Amino acid sequence: MAKQRRALIGTICGVTMLLATALYAGLGMALDLWRSAVWIFAVGGILCAAAAVILAPKHEE
Repeated sequence: MAKQRRALIGTICGVTMLLATALYAGLGMALDLWRSAVWIFAVGGILCAAAAVILAPKHEE
């Protein structure tokens, strides 16, 4: 179960950062927002961290 959760976290983080990259490239090319759209990666990182905290395997004692 823990292995599946870690794989799910990796998948979610990968998809999140790929979407952030696509959004950054899209805004950069369409609206020439290359410098001001850098915040997208910070938001993607925060969402990835939130997914990792929420979905982290719980340790049983």
